[in-house]
Parts: sequence; structure tokens; C-alpha cells
Amino acid sequence: MENTFPGPRPFRPKYIELNRAQLEWTELDLEQLIGEDHPARSIWGLTGRRDLSRFEQSILSAEEGSGRPCWPPRLLVSIWVYGYSVGVASARAGTNDAA
Repeated sequence: MENTFPGPRPFRPKYIELNRAQLEWTELDLEQLIGEDHPARSIWGLTGRRDLSRFEQSILSAEEGSGRPCWPPRLLVSIWVYGYSVGVASARAGTNDAA
């Protein structure tokens, strides 16, 4: 592969950190994780009926471009609303509860 930079690279490559302590690869059916009457299903339905295009205006990654893809706004808003619905008011507290 040809180096596109004349001389030494101007930056170090950014890699995704590998988790060598990961226990297993497994198939997972997300629909089976929560019951039919779980509040997360109602929240997912609600966010699907909302216009979230304003959240997309600041997204810089593009399908035809390089770089890592971002999370869909519908997913992020759903997690945020669900967190508030169960009394979690910060992202840090939410990740601590999930661990």
C-alpha cells in the first residue's frame, strides 16, 4: 500500500481498543431481552413518530465517507428518555447502573 503522506506521517493512527477479556461471541435476539409490556417499547414507538432530523444536522460522518459511523439519534433519544423515566438523570449514572 502506498503512503499518501510525503515523509513521516503527521499523526499517529487511531485504533479501536481491543477487549481481550471479552468472554464470548454470541447471537443475541434483542426482542427477547425485554417483555412485550416493557416501557422501553413504548418509548421506542414514541421516538419513531417524532421528527428527529434536527439532531442529524450536526452529524459529520457520512455513508460514502471515511470515519466511524455514529449512533442513530432515535436510539440516543430513546435511551435518554428511558433513563429519565426510571430516575436516572445523568449518563454517568446510567452507565454505572448498566455495569
